Amino acid sequence: MMKLMFDAPWIMSALIAQSKGGAPQGNFSNFILMLGIIFIAFYFIIIRPQKREQASRKSQLDSLTKGDKVITIGGIHGTVVEVNPTEDSIVLQVDKNTRMTFSRSAVSKVVRKKSTAEPSEEKTTS
Repeated sequence: MMKLMFDAPWIMSALIAQSKGGAPQGNFSNFILMLGIIFIAFYFIIIRPQKREQASRKSQLDSLTKGDKVITIGGIHGTVVEVNPTEDSIVLQVDKNTRMTFSRSAVSKVVRKKSTAEPSEEKTTS
């Protein structure tokens, strides 16, 4: 599909030139125009969404706080018990007596943010 996108302008210009009865001739300004259009399409299809994704990931990692439930890139599920901004690391509690230190960038996904108002568990009597 990408090859078709790049070849389509050249095919069209060759067809137009042949319909006029002459051999296809290149024009430098048309070439520069096509390169500009390709660059603009490349920017809007690839570069801009990637920058947006990087910004959202950075804000997600910067907003990690104690009590957040996360999954690391290795697949380890845990709860953040300590955030160390100077070393850019976090400490996860993965079991009752097991704590592990990870780089903040090792967090793949925040599963659940710590809620400020913990819902009270109501017990029903029967």
